[in-house]
Amino acid sequence: APLSDRDLRRLGLAPLIYRALDAAADPRAERFRADHRHAATANLIRLSHAATVRDRLEARGIPVVLLKGGAFVVRYAAATPGIRPMSDLDWLVPANRFDDAAALL
Repeated sequence: APLSDRDLRRLGLAPLIYRALDAAADPRAERFRADHRHAATANLIRLSHAATVRDRLEARGIPVVLLKGGAFVVRYAAATPGIRPMSDLDWLVPANRFDDAAALL
């Protein structure tokens, strides 16, 4: 059976579905426009905070790498940040600098 709109939202696919339908000029895109807009706004706020965190860590000489969804959006979807919903950001820091990094956050 096809997935319902609710299922697509629950799985975090609604923003991606919106982009695909919108690119195809499919009127069904409108059903997911708000989902895309919400994800884009939340991601832009999240990534703005991420830049601040990165700058603070790097200023203390702590190397840091953004991982997973955040890295994907920055690298591949900067022009369409709503394409992939995120609820958090994942960071990688050297194990021997973990306590220093945690203290700055």
